[in-house]
Amino acid sequence: MTDMSAALPAEDQWELLASHGFQKLFIGTWVEGDDPEEIAGLIGADPARRLECDLNTAMRWYQPVGGPEIVWIGAHSPGWTHITGISGVPTVVREAGSNGRRALQLLQDEDVMGLQDLELFVDGRLADDLGRFHEGPLEPGSFFEPYVQGLDLDPDADDEWMAHVFLCVLGRITGRFIDRDWFSLPGILCRLQERTAER
Repeated sequence: MTDMSAALPAEDQWELLASHGFQKLFIGTWVEGDDPEEIAGLIGADPARRLECDLNTAMRWYQPVGGPEIVWIGAHSPGWTHITGISGVPTVVREAGSNGRRALQLLQDEDVMGLQDLELFVDGRLADDLGRFHEGPLEPGSFFEPYVQGLDLDPDADDEWMAHVFLCVLGRITGRFIDRDWFSLPGILCRLQERTAER
């Protein structure tokens, strides 16, 4: 894989998401693995309630916060699959990152929570995070430290700018930034089965 630890995207990452309808709420999970079907099973996707489509089509069912938990799952880059929340607030990062996998989650909620810390889960447990209000260099040994070179981690910046920065970090880690073609990739729109409280 090409070293992308200092790469920059062609377009503002948050503006791209917002222009495709995610300005109110975006819940994205990047999961190690190339098999969207296997990851759908890990997160409890209902096999009877699914539709093969791209993310642009999946946005017809976009209903931030309210509604049933619906996600879109598709290939992101070699070695990585992406899960996007379409309806409800489906935070599936623990389940997706089980079986020894790494999973990264970005949550931006315009109305209630704002931009949350960028979180890394390994084998279903929180292993590291990049704080929304972090200032200065990262601690040596931080998972995220190699990927923030040249990026402006400004605790006083607005959420939209910091979402762009976090998405740049994610692109460097996974080997692909969000681009216009990303929204047309094939994937699976799934309704999640009801999950027990401990999950």
